[in-house]
Amino acid sequence: MNLAEKIKELHASKYKFVIVSSGGGSNAIASLLKVPGASNTVLEAYIPYAKESLDFYLMKKPDFYASKDTSLRMAARAYSAAKKIDQESSLNHLLGVSITASLSTTYEKRGDHKFHIALQTRDFSKSISCKLEKGQRTREEEE
Repeated sequence: MNLAEKIKELHASKYKFVIVSSGGGSNAIASLLKVPGASNTVLEAYIPYAKESLDFYLMKKPDFYASKDTSLRMAARAYSAAKKIDQESSLNHLLGVSITASLSTTYEKRGDHKFHIALQTRDFSKSISCKLEKGQRTREEEE
């Protein structure tokens, strides 16, 4: 099954979410929105791209912008927004999703190329982190 088919299945589900993406992960929002049915699942998409915007969104400056902790905080705020936006759906079907990424750019990077994806539900937080190193990938999952 390709990505568009998986997204189509998601749009046909009962789940609804707010997605927040900062840095290199912002293309994920476009991928979700270009598949028909996005309005069935995406309650809101927010891109605090500049550091100042993410500081404002989180109501504080994070220690690291592309980090597991930052992605978890973003997902928690997104979940809170989902509950306020859709008060009719079951809390079991509302999610907060976030992506932070530090990928290749026009200037020399100080750290690794990496991304962090977080999911917040009523009952749990889950994050997935991936570090990209000169053609080599490692994956770490943490709860």
